Amino acid sequence: MITIEGLRKSFGQQEVLCGFDLEIRDGELVSLLGPSGCGKSTFLRILAGFETADAGQVFMEGEELLTRPLQKRKIAMVFQNYALFPHMSVEENIAYALRQRKVSAEDIAGRLDQLLSLTQLSHLRRKNVGYLSGGEQQRTAFARALAADPELLLLDEPLSNIDARLREEMREEIHRLHKETGVTSIYVTHDQSEALYLSDRVVLLNQGKIEQEGLPAEIYNHPISLYAADFVGSNNILRIPELLKAFAPAAALAIRPENIKILDKSDDQADVRGKIVSRFFCGASMRYRFDLGPAQITVECPNRTDQCHHEPGEELGLSFERSAINAYNEEGRLIHVQA
Repeated sequence: MITIEGLRKSFGQQEVLCGFDLEIRDGELVSLLGPSGCGKSTFLRILAGFETADAGQVFMEGEELLTRPLQKRKIAMVFQNYALFPHMSVEENIAYALRQRKVSAEDIAGRLDQLLSLTQLSHLRRKNVGYLSGGEQQRTAFARALAADPELLLLDEPLSNIDARLREEMREEIHRLHKETGVTSIYVTHDQSEALYLSDRVVLLNQGKIEQEGLPAEIYNHPISLYAADFVGSNNILRIPELLKAFAPAAALAIRPENIKILDKSDDQADVRGKIVSRFFCGASMRYRFDLGPAQITVECPNRTDQCHHEPGEELGLSFERSAINAYNEEGRLIHVQA
């Protein structure tokens, strides 16, 4: 549905998009993931028409997008701060978007009922948005965006202003709304857990360039660079010569904490041995920090298992899950995935 070719944007001497190429299929929810300043929000603002690109083209259903006036782009955006009208009720906020499209009063009434039901806001339709909870405001912003019947929905870190528990609930809401509407969506976030949870595909950005794109499981299990390995989830990056010699002729190995097993003291099948320097109870899991001598390593195991009853100061063996080890060359690029 959407093809981006060679998109570039600079602010002064700083280039924030460096020849951006991407394709997004009809009905996908694609997350742009990366740290602050990597170009995520600038990309959205260019698509929406709030910024102009310095170079490049964007085609939506085969037609050039960037030359269209903002009001003719058939794009809706959910902002980080929701951008609701605080003096209006829920239904007035949603109806505003419909009136802007010159929808008849009769059709507005029907569309309002549909959108309020979809976003589970029917019981709040006449309540002023200033009295809503963060989650209710978020759903109102979604309903208003969907009222415009967009071909493309842009979401700019929409969960960053709500607390952790509500954020988990809203992830499920966003997932449900996307599946029910089928609208093609681009979701911007710096939170890798959000991107992995919500997306059909994740695009990881690094200084205005695409570092890696793929299914969430691909990004997590086989990051193609040390940057990707370090940014997405927790990872142990190891440069211990003995380990490199044993596993792969590489500059570094990466293995996630959950792919390391703590062995019984009598087990002599350890890949490495180390001393526990700290442990942290994480609810569903226990996280240990081991000192291996030349480096430290993090190990995470499910709670309520035999592996979760060790104490700081114990010296134990560790075994690596071979299929979960990724190896990288001197340039930090993936060179090997264990079979």
